Amino acid sequence: MVIERQEGYEHQVGRWSEDEHLHNISRPGILYLVHDDPATAKPVAFAALTGLGQAGGEIRIKRLIVSKPGRGIGGRFLETIVEMAFENTTAERVALNVASTNEEAIRFYDSHGFSRYAIQHAAGRTPAGTLVNLILMALSRNAWEAIREEEQNDS
Repeated sequence: MVIERQEGYEHQVGRWSEDEHLHNISRPGILYLVHDDPATAKPVAFAALTGLGQAGGEIRIKRLIVSKPGRGIGGRFLETIVEMAFENTTAERVALNVASTNEEAIRFYDSHGFSRYAIQHAAGRTPAGTLVNLILMALSRNAWEAIREEEQNDS
């Protein structure tokens, strides 16, 4: 995945090797989604999801990588992922982990309705190998429905 090979990503979310991606793509229960730029038909974002097919459980975003953060691509892609999850499964929430040092990602998920529900102390590692806390965040089906209803009432 060329997108996560961009300069700077190794400090935020790290990089999975090509072998890791190939292994994950071939595993049942993991879904990779790719978002293409409509103008160029080139990939500008991708996500790896787990938990599909688990009735009433949660769908986990294991990876969400965007080629050019800050341009709205990630927000639109995340909204598509969440909509797909809730409209096509019985999942009760979409969840993910964020390194406590990745403040930009935390603000991003906060701004899209995700709530922090737990902290796992020293449960993750930065790409440099330093232990870091993981913030567990989720968007429940009920919260998503309330956000959609509010958006419909505003339009």
